[in-house]
Amino acid sequence: MDEDDDLRALEDEVAQGPGDGWAWGRLGQAYGEASQHGLALEAFERATRLLPDSSESWWGLALAHHNRGEDEAALEAARRSAALAPQDAQALALFALQLRLAGRDHEAIPVADDAVRLRPTWAFPRALLGLARHAVGDHGGAVGPLEASLRLRADQPRVWGALGVSLAELERFVEAANALETAVFHHPDDGTAWGRLGQAYTETGRHREAMPAYERAVELGFTPPGVWANMGRSAAEVRDLRALGRAYQHLRGPYPADAEVLKGKLVELHRERRLRRRRRTRARGGGEDGRGAWALGPERRKAATREGGPATAG
Repeated sequence: MDEDDDLRALEDEVAQGPGDGWAWGRLGQAYGEASQHGLALEAFERATRLLPDSSESWWGLALAHHNRGEDEAALEAARRSAALAPQDAQALALFALQLRLAGRDHEAIPVADDAVRLRPTWAFPRALLGLARHAVGDHGGAVGPLEASLRLRADQPRVWGALGVSLAELERFVEAANALETAVFHHPDDGTAWGRLGQAYTETGRHREAMPAYERAVELGFTPPGVWANMGRSAAEVRDLRALGRAYQHLRGPYPADAEVLKGKLVELHRERRLRRRRRTRARGGGEDGRGAWALGPERRKAATREGGPATAG
């Protein structure tokens, strides 16, 4: 039987027994798997009316609301599911997810922690726990579950990105760079990851690698003052006056203290450039005005040429 045949069979089943809540739940699950989320929602609503004490029915309803982007309704249904089955890791994980989507990360942490305890080999609740801790600024507590989740399932670019940021916040920049490199490899449009990768490179002295990372972050719209300040630091190290000037211009209005630091580096690099030009001019036998023998009149240039002087450049 193909998917359509399965759906027709389940539809026939509920038509013959409309009071069977479990049949409505099976139909809702089939609709969800077929990405028919509106029909899935209707089926699970029938299931929860017929089986109000069924955690599975409320879980299916929560997932249907989630897939339709109805996060408030999904949160309430997930809460009912978790309350009915407090030892069900799947119900707890969906509840933790909906709490996170509602910006209630502090509440999500103990729920995700319980899901990890109940099902320690499942990557998803470990990722939720790490992401929630990361979101509330507990970077030391975030690293462990994020790393554990990635050991169980490596193809999670968002988790790699969060791990890299938390490691950077802990000033573990070498490890942060490794994690963020993986994040941008799997998700090259993550501006935050590119910006924090640039920071990790800057902090570890990899300034030439940092510059394209910052450029990509800016291109993707990730432009907090830290990105410009760190870009300026690396630009100064690689003597990139254009990038240094650009960073200075973005900071000079709203962040004058950071801008002054970069201004000092700009002045210093311009001075060094002028000195190098003067040294090259003198090495060729030119004068202080930088024009060499062309500062002389025509007759004196000819004389200098005959004597093997600097006019040979002409």
